[in-house]
Amino acid sequence: MEDFFKIQASGTKIGLVEVVNDSGFSALNALLKATSSHAGVEVVRAPCPDLLKIPVCAKKMFSEQNAVAVIAFAVVDAEEDGSALSMVQEKVIDAEIATGKLVFFAFVFDEDLSKNPAVGEQRLANAFEQASALLFGREPPATKPPATGENGVEEGGGVDEQVESGDGTEGNGEDEEVHSLF
Repeated sequence: MEDFFKIQASGTKIGLVEVVNDSGFSALNALLKATSSHAGVEVVRAPCPDLLKIPVCAKKMFSEQNAVAVIAFAVVDAEEDGSALSMVQEKVIDAEIATGKLVFFAFVFDEDLSKNPAVGEQRLANAFEQASALLFGREPPATKPPATGENGVEEGGGVDEQVESGDGTEGNGEDEEVHSLF
């Protein structure tokens, strides 16, 4: 089961469902840039007329293009598209269950994209990294490990020393029965 999502990189198709917008941002170019270091990954784009059609376009990518995963990209208006996003997410789950494949979202608010086009590139790169972690067995980007003190205990909120020795003393030589909290 652990190898369920791992596949070979050669000839792998990643679908890009891009909701048509007038921002001038090219999600295809941004995703091609993100996938450029992965040999054998092909990006297949399907334009989507509106947010509510994302699940249908994703299913078409899975069936007609044989994509192993789909990244859905849309420039959204926070006020106008809020309720539609919830419906899209629900319907995409239905498509994922029906096909056994995954859809990753890379949505950008229109005001954020107009201020900084790099936001769109970053969202697409993040979505691809999530997909590649599952598909190719790569670990997602590591987080910084917590700082540890001299005794290997995490500083600022690590293991409570009283818990380690029982009641806060050095132990009384008697074995105490341990009970599960669950």
